Amino acid sequence: MTRIAPVALSAATAPLRVSSRYEVHELLGRGGMACVYRATDSTLSRSVALKQLVVAEGAPRASLAALFEREFHTLMQLRHPHVIEVYDYGVGEDGSPYYTMELLDGGDLRDRTPVGYRDACRIAFDVCSALALLHSRRLLHRDISPRNIRCTLDGQAKLIDFGAMAPMSDGGSEVVGTPAFTAPETLQRLALDPRTDLYSLGVTLYYALTARLPYAARSFTELLDAWRIKPVPPSALAADIPAALDDLVLSLIGIEPALRPQSAFAVMQRLAAYAELRIEEADSVSRAYLSTPTLVGRDGVLAQVRDKLRDARLSRATAVLFEGPAGAGRSRLLDACALEAQTRGFTILRATATGTRESFACARALTSHLLDALPHAQASQEFSQLLGLTKPVASSVPEAQAEVARAALPSFADGALEPARLQRALRELWTGVSRTHPLLIAVDDVHKIDEPSAALLSEVLDKAKRGGILIALTADSEDADGPAMRALTRRCTTLELAPLTLEQTRALLDSLFGDVAHLGMLAGEIQRVALGNPRQTLELAQHLVDRGLIRYSSGSWRLPSALSADDLPRSTAAAMQARITRLSAHARLLAEAQALAFYETFSDADYHALLPEASSSEIELALTELLTEQALVRDGEVYRLANRVWIAALSAGLDPERQRSLHHALALLYRAKTSFAFIHHAFLCGMENEALDALDMRNELYKSEADYMKLVEQNVAKLVWCYPHAIERARALGRSARAVHDLRRWQYLGAVITQGSIDRESGRLWFEQLAHDSGLNLYRSDTQSTNPQERLTRALQTAYQRYLETPEAERVYPVDEAIRKLGEYTVVSITVVTSALDNVLCMRMPDDLEPFVPLSPLLDAIWKNVLAGRESRCFCHYEQARELWRESLSKLDSVGGSEVTFVEAMRYAICYAIGMMEAQLGLATAVDWAERLDQDPYQRVSALDLRRIVRLEQGDAEGADRLRRQAEVLALQMRVPQMFKTLLNVELASYTNIGDLTGVANVMEQMRSLASRFEGWKPNLLVAQGCFHLVRGDFEAGLQVFDEAAALTEFGPDGVSPQLVMWLESRTGRAECLFGLERYEEARDAASSAVQVCESRQIRAAAVALVRVLALAEAKLGDARAGQRLDALIAMQTELGTSGLRIGLSYEARARVAIWSADSAAFEHFAELTARTYRHGARTALAARYERLINEAARCGMRAASVLPDLAVLASEDTSALGSDALSTAITRSMAGSRSAEERTQLALQMICAAHAASVGHLYLLTAAGLVLRASQGADSPAPELAGQVSRYVSDKQQRSDDLEEMVTGELAQEEQLTSLIRTEGLSYELLPLACVIDAVSTLAGVAVVEVSQARIRNEKQSQLLSALAMSMLQAGDCDGLRLTAE
Repeated sequence: MTRIAPVALSAATAPLRVSSRYEVHELLGRGGMACVYRATDSTLSRSVALKQLVVAEGAPRASLAALFEREFHTLMQLRHPHVIEVYDYGVGEDGSPYYTMELLDGGDLRDRTPVGYRDACRIAFDVCSALALLHSRRLLHRDISPRNIRCTLDGQAKLIDFGAMAPMSDGGSEVVGTPAFTAPETLQRLALDPRTDLYSLGVTLYYALTARLPYAARSFTELLDAWRIKPVPPSALAADIPAALDDLVLSLIGIEPALRPQSAFAVMQRLAAYAELRIEEADSVSRAYLSTPTLVGRDGVLAQVRDKLRDARLSRATAVLFEGPAGAGRSRLLDACALEAQTRGFTILRATATGTRESFACARALTSHLLDALPHAQASQEFSQLLGLTKPVASSVPEAQAEVARAALPSFADGALEPARLQRALRELWTGVSRTHPLLIAVDDVHKIDEPSAALLSEVLDKAKRGGILIALTADSEDADGPAMRALTRRCTTLELAPLTLEQTRALLDSLFGDVAHLGMLAGEIQRVALGNPRQTLELAQHLVDRGLIRYSSGSWRLPSALSADDLPRSTAAAMQARITRLSAHARLLAEAQALAFYETFSDADYHALLPEASSSEIELALTELLTEQALVRDGEVYRLANRVWIAALSAGLDPERQRSLHHALALLYRAKTSFAFIHHAFLCGMENEALDALDMRNELYKSEADYMKLVEQNVAKLVWCYPHAIERARALGRSARAVHDLRRWQYLGAVITQGSIDRESGRLWFEQLAHDSGLNLYRSDTQSTNPQERLTRALQTAYQRYLETPEAERVYPVDEAIRKLGEYTVVSITVVTSALDNVLCMRMPDDLEPFVPLSPLLDAIWKNVLAGRESRCFCHYEQARELWRESLSKLDSVGGSEVTFVEAMRYAICYAIGMMEAQLGLATAVDWAERLDQDPYQRVSALDLRRIVRLEQGDAEGADRLRRQAEVLALQMRVPQMFKTLLNVELASYTNIGDLTGVANVMEQMRSLASRFEGWKPNLLVAQGCFHLVRGDFEAGLQVFDEAAALTEFGPDGVSPQLVMWLESRTGRAECLFGLERYEEARDAASSAVQVCESRQIRAAAVALVRVLALAEAKLGDARAGQRLDALIAMQTELGTSGLRIGLSYEARARVAIWSADSAAFEHFAELTARTYRHGARTALAARYERLINEAARCGMRAASVLPDLAVLASEDTSALGSDALSTAITRSMAGSRSAEERTQLALQMICAAHAASVGHLYLLTAAGLVLRASQGADSPAPELAGQVSRYVSDKQQRSDDLEEMVTGELAQEEQLTSLIRTEGLSYELLPLACVIDAVSTLAGVAVVEVSQARIRNEKQSQLLSALAMSMLQAGDCDGLRLTAE
């Protein structure tokens, strides 16, 4: 690059600002394809060098831009003390790419020539160090010259300008570089290797020593002649140059590569000897090799990221989630994703979720990046106006305008603004900016994200109408659970990071050490311990380097020929221990304290508080050491430990006394910050009385807050971890019995809120104390009278007298308070009964409270509430439960005073319970209860859930899904505890009735998680699995699972089933499977025996489905009572006010019975009623159900109007607005009404033929048995030769999977392609591969062939349909498929 004197810029010479962020001051240099400017990064307030591509007129802009981008990519991966550091990449307003780098003080080597031989050796030594790293990556700089070596004021040399860099080659490379410094083999187009750069270094060193060139030439042509003249030694032109240095320089500039030194390190050794340099300094550079490994094994994932970036520009906001265990390379992949986005002109917003409870913490960090990236005025106006603040500051100083937005953000994130309003403002800000500045929103460790930020990301994905946003997330696969993760996962394409193969592990080690001897052995040994985990692989490699088993010597790495059993540790944590022991005392103390800390991040001030005796410089040195060791990661103004491995290793090596000391330091830190984390550390360092006092103060907050559920969640859930220890220490320290039992109460409430479960031991002890103090035990044991009023009066009097006689320190609750708290215990426990399905507790609780009912309307209301829960859950007496809940509400209306908050919470819970029950019964009044819930912002989530079930019960699965998304986002935004899981049972029944396989599968996965925590959910999970098989039409598998569920729900000796609802569902499902298998007598007998049990227990509304299947089985067996049974059922449902799907299924069953009994009039009547109730599901499986009904009637000579859209609708409509996942879901729903694989595949073929305007077609699917013909249309069977040609086509695709990969990954969306034709017996057939990507693997489900007259262009719509059908049939298990490419 041409050196010029710094030139102040005018508007005519260069842009004064680039991408709004960089203010350009002066031109520093100009080269053949780029200019370098001095600029200021206004975001970070630092000076940078900005290199911008300059393309001459007529030059190939695209190829030059690609080279420029590749240069930045490579430099990002070459972190080395003697290679210039690059920062940021972008595209200017004029479309010219640029990147920024460190602005070096000092000048280039030309400014210092000539230099003394010691300084020249020092400079060449530094350049060799950089070249050694470059060459280990098989790269050549190809333009080593004085102008590309910067000499800093502190004596360091740095290599710059990598525009000519290229891989080593066997010859034929283009000629680049500065003529006088170009090696002969370059001009001769021979093989290029490290000696090529060393030649250029030799010429540079000669010039540095003498200020003259060894071969004087201004062009490549002159250079050929100059090489014929032997250069004079440098010592002949400059004084004091040792003869040995003469020899080195002359050998470096030798014409024959074989006569030059063979490696950069060999040159370093000789330079060190001549200039008395310390060769040991080269060891510190080895970390550059180990800190910049190549990303291996993720090519397929990156390919999908590139597709996502393209899609984000062209369509709606989209998201990708990188999921894998700790050490799988999630963050490294996110770095690569950010780099890909940078080079495509995206603005990068990046944050790391830390697990903080602070609302919008992650969103605030992301928005802060956005405000920094925007022009100052735009940042102020966009954010200020969206938040509804005062007008932006009218200032001529841009920084002042920006401060408006920056200052506003922290205060609003801390709760000064209503969450919904702030979320809307941030969403509009992000999406508004993305219209002109595409955004990559990258969040690491999203499994730790705060719920409001997760709500914001979810809403952006739901509501962003245009492109411009890609959200990239990483999550630990072992910790990816919870409402926030479930909401985000549903909206993301999840890419699981598989362990590295042995070959990939070798490639990773190759990127560190080069292709040296014994690399295969090393890869095998490390693979055995690390099991393909990238981070563990790197840690083990570092361990071997630290122990000296792997050495950097003579310019290359030396690996041992073998490793003993003791050379490699058994785990990565053990390897880390050795690194920890080498840390300085201050660095180790800070790291160990952070490993034990309650919060994950520390600021500079926190570190100084932990080490008050240390100076600022000592703290700075310790932090630098930890950053160098990659133990710490800096995230803005705070630091965090790099990963779990460091946390585990630092914690494991601590003895008890050191732990106590560290906890004491942390307790003092958090006490000064008035953080409740003080309590945690105070208990662990012996400050127990202070911890208990602080805990008492926190618990008192409960009494002053108005919002019951929100208060408990925020003030108790955070402290639940410390209550068991606090109870133990309170007793040991002689605290009052009241204080101990208050702690036990909070322990119980905390377990309920945080885990949705009961801490049985704390619950038992708290209940026993309440039973004792309230007089309940006395009431139960009183045998003097049978009169309840007399027994209660006697119990209360005795309990009161006993309280007065108890020493004050041993007293717990006075009688009246104990009775109130018994009510509180009951209400809280019934919440958990609902969530954990604990029917034993459900049966007991009404009896516990009943004696106290006469004492107050509140106790009466609570008792009726829990009694209604028992009637509903344990006995399925829905009508009685509904009346009890209504009575409870009436009682609550008369309650006021200090209990009002508690009453409001219970009132809303009852409204939700009634509404949910009415919704699942199909009653239209369910919506009225949703309107009552709307009155409280905190209850709107419940209102949305209720409306969603109403939609499902109408058969509107798509409308229900929209409401689910809204509820999901609102629950995260408002931080509503997700405890009410019985909604899943209602969802399961609705999705099963609709025939929505996707919906059933989603519910099943949620139940699987619950069943792993709560024993009571195991029957529900089995029923869900049975329903999944039932909807798929796999009746044998369903029968087996329903039998298992039935065994778990049998009635006990007390006549009570542990799960009566699941008792009903399992027996209904069992009968339906038997019916599907055409085992009608068994189906009738199974249903009949269950119906008899229901009749004996007065179960009516809950047994509707069971009665329905009984009637259908009876009809198949010719029993005339079937119609009468269904008529009675419909009459009962009509009397209840049932509507929608529930009664529609009964109409459909009655219509089928009419078909089988040849009753045309009855069929027409009930078919019309069925069509009317299924109208909301016209695009779901309900329409398919109805179509099968009228088709069956048509075969029997009966007619009814069709409500099913033409089968060509999905295929012919414009599906470009639908993503492939959404289209697949729609098709899955449309096909799910088919009860067998045969019906589904026939429907799929009909859709394919309709989309391709073909009347004749055949569908072949890939199964375990091979390629099988599954469906035909318009012809009985295909020509014999057709199957053979299809088979050969599949084999060819298997061998050339890249062709298929292009189609699957969406290339057809950009370029239409000619379809493949085969001919047989004079007919032409179009070959249509059904393929999709599942779990990052391209999979071929099968091939359709349709008869055509000529080859045609396949469009995007048709390709989307084929991919969606493939995914639907693979997920339904209709075929096994052929996995073509493993990503």
